Amino acid sequence: MPLETREAAAVVGEVLAKVKKLDRSADVRASLWSFRSANTRFARNEVTTSGEGEESELTLSVAVGKRHAQATSNQVDGAGLTALAARALALARVAPEDPEYLPVVGAQKAPAPAPTYDEATAKLPSQARAEAARVAVEAARAKGLTIAGFVSGFTGTWALGTSAGLALQYRQSLLSMSATARTSDGTGSGWAQASVLKARELDAAKLAGVACEKAALSRSPRRLEPGRYTVLLEPAAAAELVRFTHEALDARSADEGRSFFSKPGGGKRLGEQLLSERVTLVSNPTGASTPGATFDEEGLPLPGLTWVDRGVVKAFRTSRFWAKKTGGTPSGNYGGVSLVAGSDSWEQLLSGIERGVLITRFWYTNWVDPTTLTITGLTRDGTFLVEQGKVVAAVNNFRFNESVAQAFARCDGLGREAPAVGAPESRCPALRTREFNLASVSEAV
Repeated sequence: MPLETREAAAVVGEVLAKVKKLDRSADVRASLWSFRSANTRFARNEVTTSGEGEESELTLSVAVGKRHAQATSNQVDGAGLTALAARALALARVAPEDPEYLPVVGAQKAPAPAPTYDEATAKLPSQARAEAARVAVEAARAKGLTIAGFVSGFTGTWALGTSAGLALQYRQSLLSMSATARTSDGTGSGWAQASVLKARELDAAKLAGVACEKAALSRSPRRLEPGRYTVLLEPAAAAELVRFTHEALDARSADEGRSFFSKPGGGKRLGEQLLSERVTLVSNPTGASTPGATFDEEGLPLPGLTWVDRGVVKAFRTSRFWAKKTGGTPSGNYGGVSLVAGSDSWEQLLSGIERGVLITRFWYTNWVDPTTLTITGLTRDGTFLVEQGKVVAAVNNFRFNESVAQAFARCDGLGREAPAVGAPESRCPALRTREFNLASVSEAV
């Protein structure tokens, strides 16, 4: 099993001391993840691989003046720590000076975390993962489908410390499952995914059922021409818009005129109504529904924070360097962001569409233009035509090119349920928006 928090903290303290013994002037930060990972993969309706491993990853950052370097090792015994300390310090001494370097942070009081560790999940046996795979395979076979997927468990301890007195620890357990079902003729595909902190909360039958239902419904898709459509984005698709918006909410990019959030003439568009009043983006690792680490990789506390409140920009991601340069406050680096749920039922979201497209998820999304918040990507694993509030047919996939800002500005419906997407720290409801640019047809299934 991974190191206990006390053991991990002791390793961090020991390596910090070793660097200071070599050079008392050195500025040092040590970050140790000790974890166990386990996985079961299934494909073509059978289990294909299974494996488990335990590992420790210690990252040591050392600075001498404004010269700094980083070294990583998985050897956390005395000899390994001595070698790592010497290597990191040697690299720092020959590195070029970094004018933006800031000393490591001192002691911090992180907010009290919500529970993120479950003993049963941490010790989940391989039989439990195999059972989840079996449930998925049987669901697919019953419908004449082929299914593939991945069941993975993770439990880990994170210890973070600095030569300035910082000492923080975090512990997490996690179980994830994804499944993709395909029709025998290769024309239909469905997908579903879930991540839970407690293994007993994973419903493999429900997850596989969603993937299989999507696959069956998407068989033999109808041709639909590209164009601008009203779209209903399921949570996994809507979460991509959230992710890119959060990435773009960077104070430095905005202040330097490289962002959609840059104000003409200089500065950033803080306090402006830029998105629909329905859109509120938050990060809250202290919350029971979005639990996560309550400090970042530098040791900065991560309390609950609202980025966008009913369409109004309230906060930007701000590094320590940029905060010092501009007289602001560093935000900390949050691991998750959520779109707050609305009040619409699934039926209400559909009923508001005269003719549009239901999208399960996006894939291979990338930036096109940060100054307009335009991204591109492909639809995947279930794309459907909606007419008069009813799903009437499967259609081909598309490549889209759209401004996330415009998509949020035209948002006129948000689901009342916001499931976890990708990780427990992020939640997102289904989202309806108008005039979404499905730019070209994709031949991918």
